[in-house]
Amino acid sequence: MLAVPRTEEHVLDRVEDAVQRICTLDWKLQDVVVAVVRELDDAPEDVLVRPG
Repeated sequence: MLAVPRTEEHVLDRVEDAVQRICTLDWKLQDVVVAVVRELDDAPEDVLVRPG
């Protein structure tokens, strides 16, 4: 998962929280990677991008 943070404050804590929350969505999710990026301008067409 690619994520553009709204602020850089507590980024590591928020990423860890996001991974834990994603893993609780389905017991089959054992390993999730969240990559923090500055922008998603070159994101593939099939990626959902929601403005913050």
